[in-house]
Amino acid sequence: MASDRESLCDALRAAGVRGVDDFGRFVNTKYFRASEFDDAAAAPVLLAELPSVSDGSVVAAIARHLRRVRLSPRDFDRLLVAFERWATENFDAGWTLGDALAHAARPDHVATMCQLAQRQEYGRSRQMIVFALWRWRRSELVEPTLRGLLADPDVAMHAMSALNRVIPADDMLAALAPLLQNDADPTVRKQAQCQATPVRRRILR
Repeated sequence: MASDRESLCDALRAAGVRGVDDFGRFVNTKYFRASEFDDAAAAPVLLAELPSVSDGSVVAAIARHLRRVRLSPRDFDRLLVAFERWATENFDAGWTLGDALAHAARPDHVATMCQLAQRQEYGRSRQMIVFALWRWRRSELVEPTLRGLLADPDVAMHAMSALNRVIPADDMLAALAPLLQNDADPTVRKQAQCQATPVRRRILR
């Protein structure tokens, strides 16, 4: 029986996609040969095949390729289904799908993105979804969602970074203050300390 990767590559070749042998190859072109894989031409095939893939490493590669192209609202819905399937099952697949989902999201998706950000069972797979929320800072949903995630150890750093782009420096420092005294989770406290330093500098300018 063909592996998920082999079946996917066969589908890509059948669709005439260029550079199929470079599927899943992501390199620094300063030191290595550039990939010849045609992300844009492959995107429809990757999205169509995604639901049938059961290998998390192949799912993660699909998501990374999709992250490189402009996706439509319909593509967002497909990625959402995949994210909800993989977020709790495989961190690499879940995280990369979350990143692709954040890339595909448009203003109409802000409510869905805020809901996903608050789903604690999705753990660290939410990180790039949480960080992306600052892009819709004019929505009344974004600020309270980010504030509610500041002490969530799975996404605290991303929530802090996003909120810092949403509210004034004085308000950001006030939001961080309780976390700087937080003994319940040293990781969250350390992240708050790292975030507070540049915020204080902004205030002093």
